[in-house]
Amino acid sequence: MILVVIVVAFIGSCMAIVKFGGDAQDLLAKRAFTVEAFSASSRLKEHFEKFGKMPATPQEAGVAPHYEVNWDLHDTNGTNMFRLTHDISVDQDSILVVFTGISEVGPVTLIIRPVSDTVPVSWDCTGGTLEDEYRPEKCRKRLGN
Repeated sequence: MILVVIVVAFIGSCMAIVKFGGDAQDLLAKRAFTVEAFSASSRLKEHFEKFGKMPATPQEAGVAPHYEVNWDLHDTNGTNMFRLTHDISVDQDSILVVFTGISEVGPVTLIIRPVSDTVPVSWDCTGGTLEDEYRPEKCRKRLGN
């Protein structure tokens, strides 16, 4: 039964992508890219929890500081090519991810900070200028914050 529900949801998602074309594809691709960057930051968080401080560089925790992807999306208007990059840096108390290609306004940021010092550490990922629609759900800014 659960498999039937999953299949129906998947088919509905595919139909929405076809119906809404490039806009839905862009949103899904860009959101997937930001989630990938958020996942890469997990290694930096693990380093912080293990050693009690951020690594000196992303590479020290096994994270590439620069990542780039080019997507070729096909819609009813032809080919839509876009290039996305993210750069990850760290300082004493935060992780900064700078995205290019996500927003119409230029580079946008995602700031991730520890909000507790006990393991497991709680993290705040609502900082920065990245629009909510591209953030993982737990990182979306809430009204009143």
